Amino acid sequence: MKVERFALLLLRLYVGYLFLTVGWDKWMQNYTTGAELEHFLKNKLAACEPNTISSAVIQRYYIPNAKILAWFVVIGEIGVGAALLAGIATRLACGAGIFMNANFLIATSGSFLTFDNNVFFI
Repeated sequence: MKVERFALLLLRLYVGYLFLTVGWDKWMQNYTTGAELEHFLKNKLAACEPNTISSAVIQRYYIPNAKILAWFVVIGEIGVGAALLAGIATRLACGAGIFMNANFLIATSGSFLTFDNNVFFI
């Protein structure tokens, strides 16, 4: 029982470290301006078929709010990492981390089932 708990502790600390360092790197590189995210979204929009739900959502909601979404990403990554490292609200932090990673995976590959970009975050 102690070995499993120790293994989970190491896993929690490692994942927390990854989230914190990725979020901190984005903070230091001024990701919060939204320019990189807007560029990514415009490329995704160009790849989408016109007049689909995904193209409408990207055009109406994501691109105009790229700066706010970029702030959410940075604050979310730093918050999840800090919470996991500190051991505060770990279940909530794990849920938020899973939610964020699922969204990153969908945004980069198109769905959960296709991994055409070979992008693995954690």
